[in-house]
Amino acid sequence: MGVIQRQGIKNAVIVYFGVIIAFVNILIVQPNFLPKEELGLVRILFSFSILMSTFLPIGINSATLRFFPHFRNEATRHYGYFAYMMIFPMIGFAVLSILLFVFKSAIVGYYIEKSRLFTDYFYCIFPYMFILALVSVLQCYAFSLLKTTVPSFINDIFVRVCLILLTIAYYYKWFTLDYYVYLTIGVYLLQVILIFLYILYEEIPGWRIDFKFLKTQNPRGMIKYGFMLSFTAMTSIGLRSIDSMMLGHYRGLEMVAIYAIAALFSTVIEVPLNALEKIAGPSISRGFKENDMVMVKDIYYKSAKYLLLMGGLLFIGININIHDLYLLTPKDYSAATTVVLIVSFGTLINMATGVNDSLLFNSS
Repeated sequence: MGVIQRQGIKNAVIVYFGVIIAFVNILIVQPNFLPKEELGLVRILFSFSILMSTFLPIGINSATLRFFPHFRNEATRHYGYFAYMMIFPMIGFAVLSILLFVFKSAIVGYYIEKSRLFTDYFYCIFPYMFILALVSVLQCYAFSLLKTTVPSFINDIFVRVCLILLTIAYYYKWFTLDYYVYLTIGVYLLQVILIFLYILYEEIPGWRIDFKFLKTQNPRGMIKYGFMLSFTAMTSIGLRSIDSMMLGHYRGLEMVAIYAIAALFSTVIEVPLNALEKIAGPSISRGFKENDMVMVKDIYYKSAKYLLLMGGLLFIGININIHDLYLLTPKDYSAATTVVLIVSFGTLINMATGVNDSLLFNSS
């Protein structure tokens, strides 16, 4: 548990600093510096793109966390697993892009009445989803190397600070809405570059796939496993994104903005879970590979116990002080206080089950 404890603590510190920055961004900066419609546009673009990006790698993220311990060998540069992994988001992007082009009229028609501004930026979804997919794939690779702290810092602090600075610059009319959207996507592209450079710093990844070794690892089974879990991951992300996407159709972008603020509070409760899963997932995967069920059980029992305790304290603190927290936002946003209670309660239940995703995904 030593590595898990050390990196878990570091990740928790980074993630909590990130949450403070996210609070400043979503509770103070964006609601006060952006009109509701434009804030709704930013949120729905992200929600739509993150949902598409979940399926885009065709499950290689889950397959990496599960099977990378079988490839881990620094002398052979992990048998070229990095190159093998990067093939999947390329294929997924090609397939998903074709589907989005085919169904463009239906998607635009779904939003044109209540969220016309979103349809004006439809083509931004293509680079956005590809970049977000690359972020997730590269992060999974770094996590599998048990290198979680720097990618967490980039994701939870660096990116959010950049987004705050962009919003302030846009408020003072340094550039137009078009460039604000483009630069927002550019921040995530910069995240891809930084994580890739960090991986290069830690070790030079293998660019030549050892197909002879790959055949011994049942690649068809790996693909089948990853493809199946991509639907599971898409469902999980969909539960967090579909609400904003549906609000964009039925109520418009202003309501998306109000809901986005309410949904932020649930992410605060999940901070310890997200921090722990980054390192616990690869460790549980290694435990299954080595048939060390004692370690797996120890990780899971402790995660369920401590995450319920921490999540419960955060749940109580947020819901007791919710009216005071909403004083930081413009008046209209406080209409969603009941939503905070409902969403945060669901998050608390998820916390109480510990790192169950990692346990189930790595089991037989």
